[in-house]
Amino acid sequence: MSTGGWASACVALARPRISAMVAGAALFGFLLGWEGGAPLGAGLAVCAGSFALCGGCSALNQVQERVLDARMRRTASRPVPAGRMSPSLATLWAVALMAVGLALYAAAGFLGAGPRGAGALVLAGVGVVALYNGLYTPLKRLTGLAVLVGGVPGAMPPYVGWLAAGGAPDAPGILAVCVVVYLWQVPHFWMLAELHHADYAAARLPLPPVRLPVAVYRPLMYLWVVAYFTTALTLPVFVGAPEAAPWMLGICAVTGAGVGLCGVWGRSRRAMAWLNASMPLLFAALLLGL
Repeated sequence: MSTGGWASACVALARPRISAMVAGAALFGFLLGWEGGAPLGAGLAVCAGSFALCGGCSALNQVQERVLDARMRRTASRPVPAGRMSPSLATLWAVALMAVGLALYAAAGFLGAGPRGAGALVLAGVGVVALYNGLYTPLKRLTGLAVLVGGVPGAMPPYVGWLAAGGAPDAPGILAVCVVVYLWQVPHFWMLAELHHADYAAARLPLPPVRLPVAVYRPLMYLWVVAYFTTALTLPVFVGAPEAAPWMLGICAVTGAGVGLCGVWGRSRRAMAWLNASMPLLFAALLLGL
Protein backbone atom coordinates (compact mmCIF):
# COMPACT_ATOMS: atom_id res chain seq x y z
CA MET A 1 0.00 0.00 0.00
CA SER A 2 1.24 3.50 -0.82
CA THR A 3 1.99 6.09 1.84
CA GLY A 4 -1.15 7.94 0.85
CA GLY A 5 -3.16 4.74 1.20
CA TRP A 6 -1.83 4.12 4.69
CA ALA A 7 -2.55 7.70 5.71
CA SER A 8 -6.08 7.49 4.33
CA ALA A 9 -6.72 4.24 6.19
CA CYS A 10 -5.39 5.69 9.46
CA VAL A 11 -7.60 8.75 9.14
CA ALA A 12 -10.65 6.62 8.35
CA LEU A 13 -10.03 4.42 11.39
CA ALA A 14 -9.92 7.47 13.66
CA ARG A 15 -13.24 8.80 12.28
CA PRO A 16 -12.16 12.45 12.53
CA ARG A 17 -15.67 13.93 12.28
CA ILE A 18 -16.87 12.00 15.34
CA SER A 19 -13.60 12.66 17.16
CA ALA A 20 -13.89 16.39 16.45
CA MET A 21 -17.40 16.40 17.95
CA VAL A 22 -16.04 14.71 21.08
CA ALA A 23 -13.23 17.26 21.29
CA GLY A 24 -15.81 20.05 20.98
CA ALA A 25 -17.83 18.59 23.85
CA ALA A 26 -14.67 18.48 25.97
CA LEU A 27 -14.00 22.14 25.13
CA PHE A 28 -17.54 22.98 26.22
CA GLY A 29 -16.93 21.28 29.58
CA PHE A 30 -13.66 23.18 30.01
CA LEU A 31 -15.29 26.55 29.27
CA LEU A 32 -18.20 25.70 31.56
CA GLY A 33 -15.85 25.05 34.48
CA TRP A 34 -13.20 27.63 33.64
CA GLU A 35 -12.93 30.55 36.04
CA GLY A 36 -9.59 31.86 34.88
CA GLY A 37 -7.46 29.68 37.15
CA ALA A 38 -6.48 26.94 34.72
CA PRO A 39 -4.32 27.97 31.75
CA LEU A 40 -5.88 27.76 28.32
CA GLY A 41 -3.20 25.19 27.46
CA ALA A 42 -5.09 22.75 29.70
CA GLY A 43 -8.18 23.23 27.54
CA LEU A 44 -6.23 22.67 24.34
CA ALA A 45 -4.61 19.54 25.81
CA VAL A 46 -7.91 18.01 26.93
CA CYS A 47 -9.46 18.74 23.53
CA ALA A 48 -6.57 17.15 21.67
CA GLY A 49 -6.56 14.25 24.11
CA SER A 50 -10.28 13.68 23.62
CA PHE A 51 -9.81 13.71 19.85
CA ALA A 52 -6.99 11.14 20.04
CA LEU A 53 -8.71 8.92 22.60
CA CYS A 54 -11.96 8.88 20.62
CA GLY A 55 -9.99 8.07 17.47
CA GLY A 56 -8.28 5.18 19.24
CA CYS A 57 -11.54 3.81 20.61
CA SER A 58 -13.12 4.06 17.15
CA ALA A 59 -10.18 2.29 15.52
CA LEU A 60 -10.22 -0.54 18.05
CA ASN A 61 -14.01 -0.81 17.70
CA GLN A 62 -13.58 -1.33 13.96
CA VAL A 63 -11.13 -4.14 14.62
CA GLN A 64 -13.55 -5.74 17.08
CA GLU A 65 -16.52 -5.41 14.72
CA ARG A 66 -14.80 -6.14 11.40
CA VAL A 67 -17.02 -9.17 10.74
CA LEU A 68 -20.18 -7.20 11.45
CA ASP A 69 -18.94 -4.24 9.41
CA ALA A 70 -18.35 -6.50 6.41
CA ARG A 71 -22.06 -7.44 6.42
CA MET A 72 -23.30 -3.85 6.26
CA ARG A 73 -23.13 -1.74 3.13
CA ARG A 74 -22.62 1.41 5.20
CA THR A 75 -19.45 0.06 6.86
CA ALA A 76 -18.10 -2.57 4.44
CA SER A 77 -15.67 -0.04 2.93
CA ARG A 78 -13.95 0.67 6.25
CA PRO A 79 -10.20 -0.11 6.18
CA VAL A 80 -10.24 -3.41 8.11
CA PRO A 81 -13.25 -5.22 6.53
CA ALA A 82 -12.20 -3.88 3.10
CA GLY A 83 -8.69 -5.33 3.55
CA ARG A 84 -6.90 -1.98 3.31
CA MET A 85 -5.32 -2.54 6.75
CA SER A 86 -4.78 -5.72 8.73
CA PRO A 87 -6.43 -6.12 12.15
CA SER A 88 -3.04 -6.24 13.88
CA LEU A 89 -1.82 -2.97 12.37
CA ALA A 90 -5.16 -1.31 13.03
CA THR A 91 -4.91 -2.43 16.66
CA LEU A 92 -1.43 -0.92 16.94
CA TRP A 93 -2.73 2.35 15.53
CA ALA A 94 -5.62 2.28 18.00
CA VAL A 95 -3.30 1.68 20.97
CA ALA A 96 -0.99 4.49 19.81
CA LEU A 97 -3.89 6.93 19.60
CA MET A 98 -5.14 5.89 23.02
CA ALA A 99 -1.68 6.34 24.53
CA VAL A 100 -1.41 9.83 23.05
CA GLY A 101 -4.87 10.67 24.32
CA LEU A 102 -4.11 9.54 27.87
CA ALA A 103 -0.77 11.39 27.85
CA LEU A 104 -2.55 14.58 26.80
CA TYR A 105 -5.14 14.03 29.53
CA ALA A 106 -2.31 13.76 32.07
CA ALA A 107 -0.79 17.00 30.73
CA ALA A 108 -4.16 18.75 30.89
CA GLY A 109 -4.64 17.59 34.46
CA PHE A 110 -1.21 18.79 35.58
CA LEU A 111 -1.77 22.18 33.95
CA GLY A 112 -5.27 22.62 35.32
CA ALA A 113 -5.33 21.00 38.74
CA GLY A 114 -1.94 19.45 39.50
CA PRO A 115 -1.08 15.76 40.04
CA ARG A 116 -4.51 14.92 41.47
CA GLY A 117 -6.20 16.36 38.40
CA ALA A 118 -3.86 14.42 36.13
CA GLY A 119 -4.71 11.17 37.90
CA ALA A 120 -8.45 11.86 37.71
CA LEU A 121 -8.29 12.59 33.98
CA VAL A 122 -6.23 9.52 33.17
CA LEU A 123 -8.58 7.37 35.23
CA ALA A 124 -11.55 8.83 33.35
CA GLY A 125 -9.84 8.09 30.04
CA VAL A 126 -9.12 4.50 31.00
CA GLY A 127 -12.73 4.15 32.10
CA VAL A 128 -13.92 5.33 28.68
CA VAL A 129 -11.85 2.65 26.92
CA ALA A 130 -12.95 -0.06 29.35
CA LEU A 131 -16.63 0.75 28.99
CA TYR A 132 -16.71 1.45 25.27
CA ASN A 133 -14.38 -1.22 23.91
CA GLY A 134 -14.39 -3.65 26.80
CA LEU A 135 -18.10 -3.77 27.61
CA TYR A 136 -20.33 -1.90 25.17
CA THR A 137 -18.84 -3.26 21.93
CA PRO A 138 -19.26 -6.98 22.81
CA LEU A 139 -22.66 -6.35 24.41
CA LYS A 140 -24.03 -4.91 21.14
CA ARG A 141 -24.20 -8.43 19.72
CA LEU A 142 -26.16 -9.72 22.70
CA THR A 143 -28.72 -7.11 23.66
CA GLY A 144 -30.37 -3.94 22.43
CA LEU A 145 -29.83 -2.49 25.89
CA ALA A 146 -26.09 -2.20 25.23
CA VAL A 147 -26.65 1.44 24.33
CA LEU A 148 -27.40 2.08 28.01
CA VAL A 149 -23.80 1.10 28.74
CA GLY A 150 -22.34 2.84 25.70
CA GLY A 151 -24.04 6.07 26.73
CA VAL A 152 -21.78 6.38 29.77
CA PRO A 153 -18.46 6.87 27.92
CA GLY A 154 -20.36 8.93 25.37
CA ALA A 155 -21.37 11.35 28.12
CA MET A 156 -17.81 11.76 29.45
CA PRO A 157 -16.31 14.45 27.15
CA PRO A 158 -17.85 17.46 28.95
CA TYR A 159 -16.82 15.89 32.26
CA VAL A 160 -13.14 15.53 31.34
CA GLY A 161 -13.12 19.11 30.07
CA TRP A 162 -14.60 20.23 33.38
CA LEU A 163 -11.91 18.35 35.32
CA ALA A 164 -9.17 19.93 33.18
CA ALA A 165 -10.52 23.36 34.12
CA GLY A 166 -10.11 22.47 37.80
CA GLY A 167 -13.81 21.87 38.42
CA ALA A 168 -14.98 19.74 41.35
CA PRO A 169 -15.64 16.16 40.19
CA ASP A 170 -18.95 15.98 42.08
CA ALA A 171 -20.34 19.39 41.06
CA PRO A 172 -24.11 19.13 40.34
CA GLY A 173 -23.82 21.29 37.23
CA ILE A 174 -21.45 19.08 35.25
CA LEU A 175 -23.19 15.91 36.45
CA ALA A 176 -26.49 17.29 35.16
CA VAL A 177 -24.85 18.07 31.80
CA CYS A 178 -23.59 14.49 31.59
CA VAL A 179 -27.08 13.16 32.31
CA VAL A 180 -28.51 15.25 29.46
CA VAL A 181 -25.82 14.08 27.04
CA TYR A 182 -26.49 10.50 28.13
CA LEU A 183 -30.22 10.85 27.49
CA TRP A 184 -29.56 12.34 24.04
CA GLN A 185 -27.52 9.37 22.88
CA VAL A 186 -30.25 6.71 23.03
CA PRO A 187 -32.67 8.30 20.53
CA HIS A 188 -29.70 9.39 18.42
CA PHE A 189 -28.47 5.82 18.08
CA TRP A 190 -31.94 4.37 17.57
CA MET A 191 -32.70 6.89 14.83
CA LEU A 192 -29.41 5.94 13.16
CA ALA A 193 -30.39 2.28 13.33
CA GLU A 194 -33.81 3.11 11.91
CA LEU A 195 -32.23 4.94 8.96
CA HIS A 196 -29.97 1.96 8.25
CA HIS A 197 -32.51 -0.71 9.18
CA ALA A 198 -31.49 -3.14 6.41
CA ASP A 199 -27.81 -2.96 7.35
CA TYR A 200 -28.41 -3.60 11.05
CA ALA A 201 -30.81 -6.42 10.23
CA ALA A 202 -28.15 -7.99 7.97
CA ALA A 203 -25.66 -7.78 10.83
CA ARG A 204 -28.25 -9.43 13.09
CA LEU A 205 -27.86 -6.85 15.84
CA PRO A 206 -30.72 -7.02 18.39
CA LEU A 207 -31.65 -3.33 18.29
CA PRO A 208 -35.17 -2.06 19.11
CA PRO A 209 -35.69 -0.46 15.65
CA VAL A 210 -34.83 -3.84 14.09
CA ARG A 211 -36.43 -6.32 16.50
CA LEU A 212 -39.47 -4.50 17.92
CA PRO A 213 -42.73 -3.67 16.12
CA VAL A 214 -43.04 -0.01 15.20
CA ALA A 215 -45.99 0.36 17.57
CA VAL A 216 -43.71 -0.60 20.48
CA TYR A 217 -40.42 0.95 19.34
CA ARG A 218 -41.68 4.45 18.48
CA PRO A 219 -43.25 5.20 21.90
CA LEU A 220 -40.05 4.03 23.59
CA MET A 221 -37.96 6.32 21.41
CA TYR A 222 -40.18 9.32 22.02
CA LEU A 223 -40.10 8.63 25.74
CA TRP A 224 -36.32 9.09 25.59
CA VAL A 225 -36.72 12.23 23.46
CA VAL A 226 -39.13 13.77 25.97
CA ALA A 227 -36.83 12.82 28.88
CA TYR A 228 -33.88 14.44 27.09
CA PHE A 229 -35.60 17.75 26.39
CA THR A 230 -37.31 17.90 29.78
CA THR A 231 -34.05 17.31 31.63
CA ALA A 232 -32.25 19.85 29.43
CA LEU A 233 -34.64 22.54 30.70
CA THR A 234 -33.28 22.08 34.24
CA LEU A 235 -29.66 22.77 33.25
CA PRO A 236 -29.72 26.54 33.89
CA VAL A 237 -30.63 25.82 37.52
CA PHE A 238 -27.91 23.21 38.07
CA VAL A 239 -25.22 25.13 36.17
CA GLY A 240 -26.10 28.48 37.70
CA ALA A 241 -26.93 30.22 34.44
CA PRO A 242 -30.47 31.62 34.93
CA GLU A 243 -30.12 33.96 31.96
CA ALA A 244 -29.90 30.92 29.70
CA ALA A 245 -33.36 29.64 30.73
CA PRO A 246 -35.40 31.51 28.05
CA TRP A 247 -32.95 30.43 25.37
CA MET A 248 -33.06 26.84 26.58
CA LEU A 249 -36.86 26.87 26.52
CA GLY A 250 -36.91 28.21 22.95
CA ILE A 251 -34.29 25.75 21.72
CA CYS A 252 -36.07 22.78 23.30
CA ALA A 253 -39.44 23.91 21.94
CA VAL A 254 -38.23 24.40 18.36
CA THR A 255 -35.92 21.40 18.05
CA GLY A 256 -38.25 19.14 20.03
CA ALA A 257 -41.13 20.08 17.75
CA GLY A 258 -38.89 19.39 14.77
CA VAL A 259 -38.05 15.92 16.06
CA GLY A 260 -41.68 15.13 16.83
CA LEU A 261 -43.24 16.40 13.60
CA CYS A 262 -40.61 14.87 11.33
CA GLY A 263 -41.00 11.58 13.19
CA VAL A 264 -44.77 11.61 12.75
CA TRP A 265 -44.35 12.33 9.03
CA GLY A 266 -41.88 9.47 8.70
CA ARG A 267 -38.92 11.74 7.92
CA SER A 268 -36.41 10.01 10.16
CA ARG A 269 -33.36 11.70 8.68
CA ARG A 270 -34.78 15.16 9.35
CA ALA A 271 -35.89 14.14 12.84
CA MET A 272 -32.33 13.04 13.58
CA ALA A 273 -30.99 16.32 12.19
CA TRP A 274 -33.23 18.29 14.57
CA LEU A 275 -32.13 16.12 17.50
CA ASN A 276 -28.45 16.53 16.64
CA ALA A 277 -28.78 20.29 16.22
CA SER A 278 -30.28 20.67 19.68
CA MET A 279 -27.12 19.65 21.54
CA PRO A 280 -24.65 22.34 20.33
CA LEU A 281 -27.40 24.96 20.59
CA LEU A 282 -28.04 24.02 24.21
CA PHE A 283 -24.31 24.11 24.95
CA ALA A 284 -24.01 27.57 23.39
CA ALA A 285 -27.00 28.87 25.36
CA LEU A 286 -25.49 27.68 28.64
CA LEU A 287 -22.14 29.33 27.95
CA LEU A 288 -23.79 32.60 26.92
CA GLY A 289 -25.91 32.54 30.07
CA LEU A 290 -22.98 32.25 32.48
